[in-house]
Amino acid sequence: MRNELDQVLAAAFAQDLPPARDAAFCARVAEARARRAFRRDVGVMAFLTLAGGALLIPFAPLIAPAFKALTPALGPAAAGLAVAALVALLTGEGAEPRRT
Repeated sequence: MRNELDQVLAAAFAQDLPPARDAAFCARVAEARARRAFRRDVGVMAFLTLAGGALLIPFAPLIAPAFKALTPALGPAAAGLAVAALVALLTGEGAEPRRT
C-alpha cells in the first residue's frame, strides 16, 4: 500500500518537474552569449578609442609641449604602470567579469 501511494505521488509530482537540461547545449549557448558580449565590448572600446583619438588630433599642437615637459618626470611611473598591467593581465588578477 505504501509503495503504491509513493508511486502515485511520484507520478503526480513528475508532471510538475521542469524538463531535463542538456548540459552541453547549455554550455554552448552560454559560450555563444559570452562571445557576442565580448565582440560587442571590443567594438565599443575600439570605436571610443578611435573617436577619442580623432577628437584629440586638432589639439595636438597644444598638448605636445606639455607632454615634452612631463615625459622625464612621468616616464618611469608610466613604465611601472605598464608592467603592473601586464602582470595583472598574465596572472588573471583584476576586475571580475560582468555577469550577464
